[in-house]
Amino acid sequence: MRHQSLRLLGLLIAGATMAVPPSMAGEALQTVQRGVPQVQPEHPGNVFARGEVLAIPVPPDLRGKVVSWRAVDIADQQVATGGAGDTCILGSQPVGWYAVSLLDADGQELGWTTGAVIEAPSLPTAQDSPVCIDAATSWFARGSRPRREGFAYLASLAGVNWIRDRMSWGELEGKQGEYAAPGTIYDAAADAENSYGLKVLQVFHSTPGWAVDRTLDDGPKPGTRYPRDLRDLFSFTQAMARRYSGKIQAWEPWNEANINSFGGHSIDEMCTLQKAAYFGLKSGVSRITVCWNVYAGGSTALQTEGVLRNEAWPYFDTYNIHSYSPTTSYEKDYANAREAASGKPIWISECGIRVNAKTPKPWGDLSRADEIRQGEFIPRSFASSLYAGVDRHFFFILGNYWENGVQFGLLRHDLTPRPGYVALAATGRFLAAARCLGKLAGDGYEMVAFAARPDGKERTVLVGWADKEQALPEAVGTPEEAYDCFGQEIRPVLGPRPVFVLLPKEAAGKLPLTPPPSRAESRPGTPCPVVLQTQFKESARWLQAQAHRLPADRVVSIPLNLYNFSGAPAHGSLRVAEVPANWEVTVPQGELVVPPGERLESTLLIRLTPAGKESLTGGWVTLRGDFGHLGESVLSFRAAAEQSSLAPTDTQPLASAGRKDAWVQNINRGATMGVEEVQGGVVFTMDFGEGDPWAYPYLILPPEEIPPADFSGVAMTVELLEGNGTVRCQFGEESGAMYMGELDWKPNENGPQKLMALFSDTQWGSYSKPDPDGKLDPNQIRRLYVGINAKAKTRVRLLVRDIQWLKF
Repeated sequence: MRHQSLRLLGLLIAGATMAVPPSMAGEALQTVQRGVPQVQPEHPGNVFARGEVLAIPVPPDLRGKVVSWRAVDIADQQVATGGAGDTCILGSQPVGWYAVSLLDADGQELGWTTGAVIEAPSLPTAQDSPVCIDAATSWFARGSRPRREGFAYLASLAGVNWIRDRMSWGELEGKQGEYAAPGTIYDAAADAENSYGLKVLQVFHSTPGWAVDRTLDDGPKPGTRYPRDLRDLFSFTQAMARRYSGKIQAWEPWNEANINSFGGHSIDEMCTLQKAAYFGLKSGVSRITVCWNVYAGGSTALQTEGVLRNEAWPYFDTYNIHSYSPTTSYEKDYANAREAASGKPIWISECGIRVNAKTPKPWGDLSRADEIRQGEFIPRSFASSLYAGVDRHFFFILGNYWENGVQFGLLRHDLTPRPGYVALAATGRFLAAARCLGKLAGDGYEMVAFAARPDGKERTVLVGWADKEQALPEAVGTPEEAYDCFGQEIRPVLGPRPVFVLLPKEAAGKLPLTPPPSRAESRPGTPCPVVLQTQFKESARWLQAQAHRLPADRVVSIPLNLYNFSGAPAHGSLRVAEVPANWEVTVPQGELVVPPGERLESTLLIRLTPAGKESLTGGWVTLRGDFGHLGESVLSFRAAAEQSSLAPTDTQPLASAGRKDAWVQNINRGATMGVEEVQGGVVFTMDFGEGDPWAYPYLILPPEEIPPADFSGVAMTVELLEGNGTVRCQFGEESGAMYMGELDWKPNENGPQKLMALFSDTQWGSYSKPDPDGKLDPNQIRRLYVGINAKAKTRVRLLVRDIQWLKF
């Protein structure tokens, strides 16, 4: 047995008890020692304080080559020029961003660099400021102390409260129970961040090889999945909390666990991991902030339901989400998060804008227009998210980070600033200690109101923007000051570029504000140290429905584990609290005893019916355990029948699908497609070029092949004869709305696959026209798309046959 009781008992003794007192669960966010951020004489990143002379050095690779230079401001207006030398002296310049073109003897640009002027902080960053940044310092500054120091320094100078970093579990615990000696990149990064008075949020998102269970995690990347033995997670989080006590104030015990890149976990798995991590971290340092293991995006309705059914709210101090959506959708997008948070603070620990790089790596620079667009996004994004219920907002990302052609970073490759950094500094200044009061909105404009402390003075601060230039709303009155999103003082008007409008503190009471959307009331509850866990195979996961697929109409045995993260034996019993009609679920009977720090391995028996809504789309099973003074433990998961074991009540074949002339070729520009008929279907041959390798040929349905309103989905047989990729289908309604269907395609499985996509599990495609009723109506389908997302510069031959509509 990999775990030794004596070792775990040692952890129990060292931690006194793993059961966290109820008073600790809502612990106030921590404070740290911090002074006033000082602009350093060396001006790392070419960032200067207002009133200083800008002396911007020529990049090392261009020294001795530059004959002259020209500097412009953010409006592309020339502000200074000069001749040869290693430093460009721009003189004293207003707050803002500056670009310096470095020229040869013919006036041709050899290269360019940037600098910034900000209002130097006059007091320490507020402990309750919502302005935060993701930096991933440990990854982006590996082996470079100047970069580590640069990230921390520039973040603090911008008024950042929290900084987010990244960690590798496998690097710190290469063998079970054997931890890396002090001096790792993670120690160095935490030291740098602490030295500048930053609070640190840390996250990890992979399992070391020694903790992977390849029999259950049977996908191509098992290390992206959670550890199956939660004692491994408990031990690691406990050890890390202690190791970084006082240096790392908050932890996310996984990153974007809900998407395939990071394991693609179902909500019951996320809740179970959260409970184990909570006890690991709190037993290490009781006052630490334990965050929800953050989603990619906001909570979906099913994920929110799962959090509430699993009664997970006592096991997190903050509810964390990510967002890369347009700011106009924040209020709606975060509705589920406001409910699931159960009155706890909501943190967006990644929020950014996608703008495409125009130059290759390592610089990945943006066009001037996109640099400005990134900067303009920042205050609008902070204001919109705080109105939508967010308490801490982490912009993604500080350093130069290029992913799939998209540049997210506020700093260039050499740490010199993009305009977005200057916008971050303005946001940090004007939204210091900001608390959202509500918003004003009217014809083509929006203004979000805050009680804030810019420069230490209590003010009412409005962040506003408009479709086109217009006067401030009459209700605002005459502001004391107004600044654009880059911190430049301006006349008080609204326009597409966001502005900060400063009013006296008491002005808020006179504004006709729409209050922020309401949050869920605080839900009562105490964390129970007995954690229940089912062990479904990764290949059984149906992520779209947050369910695990099982063969119907037979009894299936599922491993069921009970963990005891307390310092005393757990005595109790289990019962089935909820199960869909006609399903059969059996839990172990009698008294169950789990020693302290140990795991009791048991079995859950479940039988699904081959028909019925829950078997088709997924149904909830809830287990409850009564463990006396330790409390009540809850586990709620969704199960659904394997598609092949379902019994449709009616089918409607699509005869036209077997004719090549019925298919409309639909492939990305630069690629080619051919179609040939085979028995019962067609074969598409696709040759992709360097562009995005997608192809979605479609059928225009004749009237007799439109599915009836009460039908449930589509089935087909698909085989990849050559090449590889992910096969999907789409449904086009008469309105022009498009819906993406998931075909449960298994990319590593050879031979023909019988696939099904249910209408109830489709998602509207934002690339298509809006749907007036917001859902796919089967009898409105006019086009059926079947296609693939493949790889560039490859050939794919895709067989599609036996297409039919299904009713269950």
